Amino acid sequence: MNKVLLFSALCAATLPAHAVDGDILITQAKALAGNVTPGDAPGFPVTISLPGKYKLAGNLTIADADTTGVEITSPRVTLDLNGFAIQGPATTNGETGANLDCSNTSSHWNLGVGVFVKLPSHTPAAVFIGNGTIAGMGGIGVSSTAGGNVSNNTYTAQDLRVAGNGRGGIYYAVAVRDVIAEYNCGMGIYFGHAVMHSVSLYNSGAGIHSSQVLHNSVFGNGNGNQVGTTPLN
Repeated sequence: MNKVLLFSALCAATLPAHAVDGDILITQAKALAGNVTPGDAPGFPVTISLPGKYKLAGNLTIADADTTGVEITSPRVTLDLNGFAIQGPATTNGETGANLDCSNTSSHWNLGVGVFVKLPSHTPAAVFIGNGTIAGMGGIGVSSTAGGNVSNNTYTAQDLRVAGNGRGGIYYAVAVRDVIAEYNCGMGIYFGHAVMHSVSLYNSGAGIHSSQVLHNSVFGNGNGNQVGTTPLN
């Protein structure tokens, strides 16, 4: 192999794998290998530290209830689950939110999160997460934080199913649209600034606790269906 070809091969080996359309692909094998972006250690969580479009190319399976699936530390990120799932070990039993029982849950609210957005509060053009399933995580399905138990509101969630997560469905989003939150131990959708065209059912906490709501369906939740909500005009 000549030096030019050798140099090109070595450079290609060190760059994240891209799909044809330029999205950075994430698989179980790549998660375990690490280096999806700079600073991403082998195993979970997958750390997304650079702006860009990221897409699952298969299901991600997390065996430990206290382990987060994906951690986003950069603004201007799109995470497309591409019809796949981030699946944790938590299990739920019960027919309604009032009698929902959970096992294999996380030991703390900010552990075992499916997708955890870690950015300063109200970061402009921050993060979009959508198009798949987050289920059975030991903690919350999707959440954000600025450190401590502080709402962050830096991401939008759309076209997601969050189900059977050990501490809640979707917490602290700028906007939630076309989401199904069901059988989560905790609230289905909590502190979404605007929740639209979504369904929240059979969660042990409130179905939707939000600033503003529009065209949602809520029923069978253990601690009220809609709490602290104002209809959007």
